[in-house]
Amino acid sequence: NRVTSLVPSICALSITPNGSVSAPAFQESSFAGSRLYFPYIFTNTGNALQEYSLQTVIEVSSTVTPAQVNLILDSNNNQTADVGEGVITSLSAIAPDTSVSLLLEIILDDDMTLSGNVFVNVLGACARDARIQDTYKISQITVLEGGIRNLEKTSVPASGSFVVAGDTITYTVSFDVNQNQLNNVVITDV
Repeated sequence: NRVTSLVPSICALSITPNGSVSAPAFQESSFAGSRLYFPYIFTNTGNALQEYSLQTVIEVSSTVTPAQVNLILDSNNNQTADVGEGVITSLSAIAPDTSVSLLLEIILDDDMTLSGNVFVNVLGACARDARIQDTYKISQITVLEGGIRNLEKTSVPASGSFVVAGDTITYTVSFDVNQNQLNNVVITDV
């Protein structure tokens, strides 16, 4: 006698960390015009190779709407959006017990009069059955009124001028500040 048992393909997923409006996964304060990143881990907790859909949702508790929200595949798991790591809305061919690193990218509008909170939820679902999902992965950004913009650097002599050892080059950095005193400002030049 021969007995054959078939185990059905089960789609399941996990996105971590968890977060809610009252207890966000990540909390950050920033000024208008900022770009912020939060790391998430996606895991296929099912028993077969699966495809998944991903999306972000601005929660109704938000008082500010960001300019843009993206999910990025962090292929080298360094929690940085590197060249070649693009925006994604789905994951395909994810093996069971395999984890994938994601970055939630939030780009704030550059309107310095904005202030308030942004709550962004990361959602994942099985592609073949959207009822199987993982939700409540909310992060919070507090947008502070003010900040800086119109940053400009000039030099004397002008950039591109011929200088020799011993010459003095004077740099002037200027910018607009809106309603905040800035302390411990660090400007990096590349």
